Amino acid sequence: MTVLGLRVREIRSATRPHVRHVPDALRAGARHQALRLDQRSGLADSVEELAKANIEHVTITINCIDPEVGKSLPLGLLEEQAGPGSEAAKILIDRQQQGLEMLVERDILVKVNSVMIPGVNDEHLAEVSKVVKKKGAFLHNVMPLIAERSTGPSSA
Repeated sequence: MTVLGLRVREIRSATRPHVRHVPDALRAGARHQALRLDQRSGLADSVEELAKANIEHVTITINCIDPEVGKSLPLGLLEEQAGPGSEAAKILIDRQQQGLEMLVERDILVKVNSVMIPGVNDEHLAEVSKVVKKKGAFLHNVMPLIAERSTGPSSA
């Protein structure tokens, strides 16, 4: 699931409902939204609605731009559709890049968040940063993965 942070220009509430469809998020009347788009529809399919709704800022998560790196990341629904591995990662990467480009073309500010996963994408994130900056993202924020003891490698 891709999670987008939206900022709507003309609405002033500070609530953060979690919704699935762009119209639902906009009807909720909140200034800051967390909008979940599943990977079957995706960001690119929602860009026109976001632009029409006067969205000024979107945050998207991009953890890799290389399918070989992406095959080590959990891809959820895409693994069900395309099977595990680099083919599912390629589909996700292509959809994310297309959405980023479409948002920038419509003058919607885009911030990209990445989760740094040691041993998986940590050495790859410099390249992610170069690519998203070149495509027009105004900020690339890298956050380290902090695993809970119950979910980390030492819990086995």
